[in-house]
Amino acid sequence: TSKRGTPLSPTTVRRIITTLRISLNRGVKRGELAMNVAAMVDMPREAPHTVAPMTDDDAEAFVNAFAGHWAENVVRLLAGSGMRLGEALGLNQGDIGEGFVRLRTSKTKLRAVAITADAQAALEDALRNAPRIGKDEPLFFGPHTGDRLTVASVSHVVPRVIVAAGLPRVTSHSLRHMVAS
Repeated sequence: TSKRGTPLSPTTVRRIITTLRISLNRGVKRGELAMNVAAMVDMPREAPHTVAPMTDDDAEAFVNAFAGHWAENVVRLLAGSGMRLGEALGLNQGDIGEGFVRLRTSKTKLRAVAITADAQAALEDALRNAPRIGKDEPLFFGPHTGDRLTVASVSHVVPRVIVAAGLPRVTSHSLRHMVAS
């Protein structure tokens, strides 16, 4: 428990114990302490983390919140593919197929990811609006810079859009869990 009487999370307790162990180990190495009593303390266990995926209705509301927004096509692709945000933003125009996209898993290896018809339409819309065309050009461009759109840009705007739409706080990664389930 904390000084104020509210319980500390297991993560906080683990960090405190680890800090004590490190400090007391130094005392033992210097010969100032006979033993490290913190090493005998059992670490608290973390509660298992469960992920509750979005429902279809939640996902539809999430995607609809971005209607007309510069990130709309990215969000539609995420909802229709289960891709990670970084994977989606790393796509080049030449990575688009009919009903799938090619993801680079390394410099030379590719894997195909199936996408929905709405995700395909979002990709085609992104292509129509791309400031530069070419198979090695990015698919998604930043609204102000004209450079490849970054994860930070999208991650920064998602909470603002969903709060403004009155939706519960979720992330774009929640769409991945919804697609997987």
